[in-house]
Amino acid sequence: AMAGIIGLMMLSQHQMETVFSDANYANINTASKVVIDQQSAQAVAVAKDAAKNITMMFGALILLAIGVMGFVITRSLRKQIGGEPNDVLEIANSIANGDLNRAISLEHGDTSSLMASMKVMQQTLKSVIDEQTAMSAENKAGNLKAAINSAQFKGSYKTMAENINLMAVNQADVMRKTAQCIAEFANGDFDAPLERFTGQRIFIN
Repeated sequence: AMAGIIGLMMLSQHQMETVFSDANYANINTASKVVIDQQSAQAVAVAKDAAKNITMMFGALILLAIGVMGFVITRSLRKQIGGEPNDVLEIANSIANGDLNRAISLEHGDTSSLMASMKVMQQTLKSVIDEQTAMSAENKAGNLKAAINSAQFKGSYKTMAENINLMAVNQADVMRKTAQCIAEFANGDFDAPLERFTGQRIFIN
């Protein structure tokens, strides 16, 4: 029925009149012709309204599809980021400026988002600093063998911890050699050798 209405809509007034043969149409009285013309006009109007409704329906479906796609894309991006973009940016700036105390909240089970990675980085940096602080306190207390457990770190963080340990060992080695030389002086051996230090440590010699 809809196909018939659309077909009628596509017919011009002239085409619709030619549906009837000239002989049959001539035998129809004037009143009947008016009724036929009115019915034809109503059919065309109905077909136009139906086409308009169909067009609006397709437009609404397209808008709905675009909305659903936008929602899916936004949800996927938010899942990859792990939070609101503005929150992620603020946290990244905080870490870059040395503020490692800002709380980072993650959704339950989130271990792969950008926010989760930044939280791991924040915690690792804090661990390196905490280890360094503890080592410094031990050295100040007289424990010259205190060192950072570099095995708990990976990549550049491990290299950083190892370099701190190496620096502490070098300083302790200089102190040990100097103390040994002074001990020999105390025993009357003024010919005791002392390694020739380099850089600013040459003042010891």
